[in-house]
Amino acid sequence: MKDVFISYRHEDSKSYAGRIFDRLKGRFGSEHVFMDITAIRAGSDFVDAIDNALGRCDAFIVVIGKQWLSIADEHGSRRLDDPGDFVRLEVAAALARRMRIVPVLVDDARMPSDDALPKVLKKLARIQALDLSDRRWDFDMEQLVGALIRPTGEPHTPPPPKPTGYTGPQPRSYASAAATMSVLTAVGFGAFMIVILTVGGPQPIGEASADVLPYALAVGLTSGLISGCFLRGDMITVRSTGRDEFDARINAAMSEFGFLPVTASADFMSFRPSLRAGIGLGRISVTVGEGTVTIVGPARFVHRLKARFG
Repeated sequence: MKDVFISYRHEDSKSYAGRIFDRLKGRFGSEHVFMDITAIRAGSDFVDAIDNALGRCDAFIVVIGKQWLSIADEHGSRRLDDPGDFVRLEVAAALARRMRIVPVLVDDARMPSDDALPKVLKKLARIQALDLSDRRWDFDMEQLVGALIRPTGEPHTPPPPKPTGYTGPQPRSYASAAATMSVLTAVGFGAFMIVILTVGGPQPIGEASADVLPYALAVGLTSGLISGCFLRGDMITVRSTGRDEFDARINAAMSEFGFLPVTASADFMSFRPSLRAGIGLGRISVTVGEGTVTIVGPARFVHRLKARFG
């Protein structure tokens, strides 16, 4: 890759363009990133400077905010319809030069449709755009860098998410929960049978205990084995969508499964099981990273969440 040209409207996305410039400057060097305010010297012809810059660039970023398409001039006419509009000139020149163009959508903007663009810019609507979100800025910027540096025509497939560097809760074996259930079941069954055999019956409590003990142990062991089969932990890592959307979906899923919220912060949530979810289950924890979410908890519920979010 040679240089990168950043096109934007001041009134629409000035702050986002500045953040993009700072990140790319740190990655490629300021001499390889062109943005009008910093790259054009006082007294230079703006149009000539842009044309010269495009000539040495092979990647073109057009930053599109909510008003990019609709901003009007002092007469109320849409700027994009003016043949002399600088943004229109920049994008049209990049399309004509067949540069590698990356439309970047900021502030929840949408990609302009073909029929909303002037004829010279209609090809822009056919180019895959990249969303930049404040909530996952670092992750999205890495995607932008990847789109800029890969050879033209080479697909860019992000690697599958990995829990690299994850230091949150780990899956439980639930062996202790299974053992506890085994003991409680054995004691409860044994006590019930002893009462049945001794209250109003002919057997002394000692004899009844001796008779009941093997059955109580068998029932308790069976209960523990069954619990051990069903109570195991697991961990998955999935890609995150917008944080507000994800929060709504995970809370709805937890409510459906019978889990109640315990803690919630910017990067961590946990839920405890209600009686409806099941006895002996552990909590489900949700750790939000950069572009990924790690979910830890009882395997059968974690797998159901994977089917929804994976």
